[in-house]
Amino acid sequence: MCFFKPRAFWGVAALDRIWLSVDAVNMGTSQRARVYPFWGRWVEPCALPRQSRYAPRTPIVSSQPIPPSGRPINPHSIIRKVLMWWFRSPDVAYVSVNGQMDMTNALAYLERLAAQPGPKVSVQHLLAGVISRTLHHHPAANARILNHRIVPVADVGVAMPVNLLGHAAESASELGMALVETVQKRSLRQISEATRGAVKVEREGKSSNSVLAAIKGLAKRMPQPVLNRALDAIDQRLQNPLLATPFYRALPVTTGLTNPGAALANLPGARFMGGAFTLPQKLVHIGTLWGIAPISDDVFAIGGKAVVRPALPVLLIFDHRLIDGVAAGRILQYAYYILQDPERWFGPDGTHEGPEPYRP
Repeated sequence: MCFFKPRAFWGVAALDRIWLSVDAVNMGTSQRARVYPFWGRWVEPCALPRQSRYAPRTPIVSSQPIPPSGRPINPHSIIRKVLMWWFRSPDVAYVSVNGQMDMTNALAYLERLAAQPGPKVSVQHLLAGVISRTLHHHPAANARILNHRIVPVADVGVAMPVNLLGHAAESASELGMALVETVQKRSLRQISEATRGAVKVEREGKSSNSVLAAIKGLAKRMPQPVLNRALDAIDQRLQNPLLATPFYRALPVTTGLTNPGAALANLPGARFMGGAFTLPQKLVHIGTLWGIAPISDDVFAIGGKAVVRPALPVLLIFDHRLIDGVAAGRILQYAYYILQDPERWFGPDGTHEGPEPYRP
């Protein structure tokens, strides 16, 4: 039996395939969950034959005009100034929202890319590309807050946690961080190369970024009380724009992409529904954090019928001082729009560079 929950969020009527949440307990289906582990290799679905996997449906958005980009940043608007005071530290300004996106077309596109020569493109690489294009067209969410002021940032830098367990670096740390700069300018193949290179360096016990390497060095040599005072002193100095500007150039991250709920990938009867996280405002500020769980089959309402599709749970955490709920809803819809026709944005072979759609 299916129980359909409301699909309205922040006053914006959401798309069916994004926001429909269905509890399908006794659907009578013999298909097991189709899962794409976020950091691991692809897992074959158990019930469907290979030739019928993720058969692409006709993109419902490809013939429609591209959604409008977000408004330019206005750091002096009344609401931005009030919210800057309202959420002054130690108060938190981050808001969480979660939903699901139909990945049928996206997975079919990745299968086509896998059959072609070049660096392999995973779901993670595709999402990094989608997020970078989305934030490029919604620059208000890609800004930074420095000393209670909004600072626009032109490029999108994506930070992605790296699991170090089972690798050479696990004795010193269980988690690393891969950082890819100017992602909105890169093709999917280039994003794949840059991400895999950073992950390899992290798992060898090194660091792909000089600032992160320096922080690791301090943490390795200093006892906890001394480390706390040192990092607090650095954080305080970075409130000065003259020091913060070169620091941000050395650590050019504006958003994060992580995978909460990945441990639920193969648990029968378990499903990731969402979460919440408050980002500490220390050293570097980021406007958004994207949480992604493994893809599994779920039920969507399409044309008035319940249809099973591969579903991607998405958690978006955003700084309310930068954008409001309406803008957050539009950002998620823009990301959904790209996922429904990724070839239009990244080209048939995944080599199209730049934030604008591909033109043959």
